[in-house]
Amino acid sequence: MSTSTRITTGTTTEGQLPALFNAVCFAFKNALNGILYPRRQHQQMETSYSSNECRSPEIEALAREILLLERLEAQLATEYGMTGDIDSVEVFDETKARAFSTNDENTISALKDLHSLYQLRLRMSSIQLPRYLNFEESPRTRHVDTSRFWAVLIGIDAYECNPLHGCVRDALLMERYLTEDISVPKHRIQSLLGSNERVSSSNYHIPTRVNIIQTLVGLMNNAEIQSGDNIIIYFAGYGSAYSTAGYCSNPMDSIEALCPIDRTEGNGSHIPDISDREINVILQNISRVKGHHITFILDCSHSAAATGDLKQGVRTIPPLSNGSPKNMLDVAD
Repeated sequence: MSTSTRITTGTTTEGQLPALFNAVCFAFKNALNGILYPRRQHQQMETSYSSNECRSPEIEALAREILLLERLEAQLATEYGMTGDIDSVEVFDETKARAFSTNDENTISALKDLHSLYQLRLRMSSIQLPRYLNFEESPRTRHVDTSRFWAVLIGIDAYECNPLHGCVRDALLMERYLTEDISVPKHRIQSLLGSNERVSSSNYHIPTRVNIIQTLVGLMNNAEIQSGDNIIIYFAGYGSAYSTAGYCSNPMDSIEALCPIDRTEGNGSHIPDISDREINVILQNISRVKGHHITFILDCSHSAAATGDLKQGVRTIPPLSNGSPKNMLDVAD
């Protein structure tokens, strides 16, 4: 059965890198568990949340809220004709599409409830995370067929403006984790590294906008990747955000973006950032051809970018001064 896994690590400062990598490894281990045991239905979640482990009043309160909203999620999945395991991402996307197309108050309310469910699940995970950071082996752990794993690892330090430190190292640590700890064949890992120093390997490509997009699209076109194979995409670098004022009916909306190493403006040339819309389209196309076992880890931040509140060491940067949502979307087309 299919399952969708999306992980975002959020704002990161340079001093937090060791803790972050431990958290990423934990999150990835959880993703592996979800791939091995994909039938993590809402009914099974009810059993786990209702067990004697839930001794904390906060966890019990969260569990009650989650279970209530998961019943709504299951009801919507049935209404939409979805069978088998409940794919939360699929239910959310369908509800969002219906809310925007019909402007129905009940559908809009359901969309808000599903967003609340997502936030509650994140909160529950953040509370439970410290209990598992010792990486104790699960009693049901079994052999993972890592021949069915593929990865794209992107780490960018060498930005022309405000270069970073540690992103390439993090990507290399992730590569080492995949190859040494869980024995993913190295030829199934594509690394795009933009280092402030020379990286001694002919296997690494420069993370330009074109290279990043072509590498991601290449996952969809790679005949060796079978439907149901597990795909990991990791990005460490700058994120940014663009206001949609004048382009969208909601002036509070923004377009988040990943920043390639060659983002430029002026002198007659303009290489825009990669919008979340473009990334989402690529991921949807990959999942349609290769299945839903896609883990996307973002080690960047977008929150301070729109306001220009750039803190030292935080992986966010203001938008390009002559950039606009239209420019990014035009290039994506």
